[in-house]
Amino acid sequence: MSLVPVYEYYAEGIWRYMYSQDAKIKNGWTKGDLVFFAEKEQLATNTPIYSHYAEDPWRFNYSRSAEVSNNWKKGGIEFYGQKDPGTGMMPVFLYYAENPWRTMLSMNPDHGNGWTRDAILFYALPGAAAIRCAGADIEFLDPVIPDARPDLIGSQLILNDEGTTTIVQQISMSRRMTSVFEWSLSQKITDSYNAKVTGNLDKFGGIEAGFKLGIELGAKQQWTTSQETVYEINESVTVPPLSRVKVTGVVKWLDQVISPFKMTMKMVAADGLKLSGKEVADIFLWKNPEISLISTTNDTALFAIYGKFTGSYGLETEIKTERVAPV
Repeated sequence: MSLVPVYEYYAEGIWRYMYSQDAKIKNGWTKGDLVFFAEKEQLATNTPIYSHYAEDPWRFNYSRSAEVSNNWKKGGIEFYGQKDPGTGMMPVFLYYAENPWRTMLSMNPDHGNGWTRDAILFYALPGAAAIRCAGADIEFLDPVIPDARPDLIGSQLILNDEGTTTIVQQISMSRRMTSVFEWSLSQKITDSYNAKVTGNLDKFGGIEAGFKLGIELGAKQQWTTSQETVYEINESVTVPPLSRVKVTGVVKWLDQVISPFKMTMKMVAADGLKLSGKEVADIFLWKNPEISLISTTNDTALFAIYGKFTGSYGLETEIKTERVAPV
């Protein structure tokens, strides 16, 4: 299957639409979105889509049929569309409007705005679904690190109310931290992946570099993740008769770490598609003008997204034990 991008163009006054593989049409037409991917060659599973036309004003009638009527002038094959739905494909509906008669194509089953839905003309892969995220790295650029302060994790009393004995007690203490990454991204990308966080982490005073965060791009413009850190302590305590020992856990805590960050995203073609790195870049940049292209290879495009991080971190812990007054 050889796919080609199809762009939507429109003209105002009497609203008219045109669809083309050409990304640089002008002549009074305004370029809209890359709306779907059609097929370049005829296969047993697809059908030709013809673009017939009329003038004064220029408008188009998209059809599976090569025959024309009602003053339409015969056009050629614009692309090929799938006859039946396939993996990841969506129906493309034919809409029409009168006075003068013209047609438009849309994956929206309820377009409205004076357009009447006719039928499903073919099936195609939507533009946004043609690419996916293959991973990302998040680099802290200039973090503002507050002074660390001791903070109680928890405490526990171990009681011996019978005789002298050694009690082996596993103590589990936890502290929840919430980290917030904020950025702006126009296109909704629902791939989930792990983002490796690095960069200037030595300034955190010992936090481990490279912890992983699973994120979902585009589901919302602000991504929030909560990460719970559990400190497990195994302590052998000898407790005299009718005595008790208090075990206390303290963490060196950093509150409200603030840092701008750079997220480097690796974008590739969706599974089963063959797109060059440049084609991937063109698709992603068209939908997301706020990001920056870093580089492209034969099949990959790297992008940079900048945002803001706020969060809290626990550094090293300390465990204290002390005898307390007998019961």
